[in-house]
Amino acid sequence: MVQYQFIALAALAATAVTSKISVQVHRNLEVAKQSNVVVKFHCDDALATHRRRLKVGASRTETIESLVDSLKEHTTTSQASVKSLLANQIESTAVEVGTTWIDCSMYIDNAPTDLVQKIAALPEVKSIYESVVMELGETKSDDEPANVVVNEAIAWGVKKIQAPALWAKGIKGDGIVVANIDTGVRHTHESLKSNWRSEYGWFDPYNKSGVPNDAEGHGTHWREVGIIPVFPNGNDGLEGCAYSDYPAGSPHVIAVGNTDDNDSLAIDSSLGPFGKHRKPDISAPGVRIRSAEKFKDDSFSLKSGTSMSAPHVAGAIALYLSANKGASYDQVYKALTENADTDTLTPPDKTCGGIANTKYPNNLFGYGRLNIFNAVAADFPGLTLPPPSKSTQVLNPFNDLSTCGTLEVNTNYIGGDLTSVNLATAESCCAECKKTPGCKLFVWYTLNGGLCRLKDTQGPK
Repeated sequence: MVQYQFIALAALAATAVTSKISVQVHRNLEVAKQSNVVVKFHCDDALATHRRRLKVGASRTETIESLVDSLKEHTTTSQASVKSLLANQIESTAVEVGTTWIDCSMYIDNAPTDLVQKIAALPEVKSIYESVVMELGETKSDDEPANVVVNEAIAWGVKKIQAPALWAKGIKGDGIVVANIDTGVRHTHESLKSNWRSEYGWFDPYNKSGVPNDAEGHGTHWREVGIIPVFPNGNDGLEGCAYSDYPAGSPHVIAVGNTDDNDSLAIDSSLGPFGKHRKPDISAPGVRIRSAEKFKDDSFSLKSGTSMSAPHVAGAIALYLSANKGASYDQVYKALTENADTDTLTPPDKTCGGIANTKYPNNLFGYGRLNIFNAVAADFPGLTLPPPSKSTQVLNPFNDLSTCGTLEVNTNYIGGDLTSVNLATAESCCAECKKTPGCKLFVWYTLNGGLCRLKDTQGPK
């Protein structure tokens, strides 16, 4: 009887060790006898230590320092046994090792079968899975030169989420830092040079460059220290449902889908779910967005994709946090999702994850399209929208151009631009349109003493 119990216990222990190793790593070891792996360690003790020694009323700086110290101490202790196993292995084989304290992980390239099994047997090891290099999805660039939108007073996407209404109330994101995790950034660009934080504002883990750069042009403990993670949901909508990107698919981040100026879902905006998680969480403007380019300090282009949508949400969160100092991730998430617009949306004719396209939240738009004014106003009942501006006048293209048409208020027609010129009156803008070949429509603003934009087609309002 004792012998049978011993055999049973041994079998259970072996099963427990094996279950820590992912199916893909098992397959790699069977075929190649080695695999690139990520070793994930139990991290709860680090968080417990941090929370235990953090003083009541600690500042954000003290909170960050406490968490960093706890994670580093825990990493040193928890990874000691694995480093001991690796000591001789590294010298005699092609095994390469890297470690990160921020997520309690170790990265081992070319790990042989016996090493993986020994590591999995350690009680401090939580799981072992394949190390995968993720590729960024490409953003779409329009052939249309970006100079047609350079003089636009406020980008259409920014207006769509009602950010200017908050600016008018003095809510402008003061004191909030927005960080970008991407291929890099051209910090000398005219749109960025006066705002980037030079001290502790740049980190390049690969090339170790001392100053920001963007070679490509794309540009777990975060919530504990008040960081709100936002990620694009991806541009694989044409592939069908369940194509959300990672890390957007994580339940611990805000994943953003892509909408156009008509509040329709962009055709290539990735659809959820991601496993059992509904994604995206929210959607935001991301079609034909005026974007800073990497080529020159004054170059712009029109780009489309969820990588254009996510910055709208990140900027909106900065506005929210400046009005609600110290708001938690859960508070921010609740405010954005519960106050998103749905009535104006035009859903595509598809259903993903068993949720109807007209029911919100769903796996197409998430909770809806971002409306940051409503999100902030929900916490400040006295906050109301300002009266409509009368700075925009547009020619109705169906009228006789010789009469300069009927002027509409607060209307713009997206796209179809021929050129932009500075003219003091709508009448002079009309006259310019009449003498310009191909001009069928003009838009006139009071911006900078009068801005006239000539168009050859009537796009959507």
